[in-house]
Amino acid sequence: MTTPDLTQRFLPYFIWFLIVILTNYFFSIFSKKTKSTGKILIAVFLPVWLIITVVTVIFDIIYLASYSVTPLLFSLKLIENIPQVFIFGGIAFFLKYRKFKKEPSVKGS
Repeated sequence: MTTPDLTQRFLPYFIWFLIVILTNYFFSIFSKKTKSTGKILIAVFLPVWLIITVVTVIFDIIYLASYSVTPLLFSLKLIENIPQVFIFGGIAFFLKYRKFKKEPSVKGS
């Protein structure tokens, strides 16, 4: 196997790993600012979704020589990334949120 073949073969695993890492990172940031589930959910999934889409577009530009970025292709990439962000990000969010709800809230000392 050549390097592009290996990269393209393992790219989905890297994207899934990146989704979990970004979800945990953004959850830890936004859960300190608000306790509302809806606000945390939106604040976590939107940036993760956009970052993953940009990363996949960059990989497509690098490994597909004839790939050009247009608003239509970017919007199609956004649609293409929704399921994996919801599945892998959703699992990570659920586990992080469950742990977050079990922690006792500290109210001043």
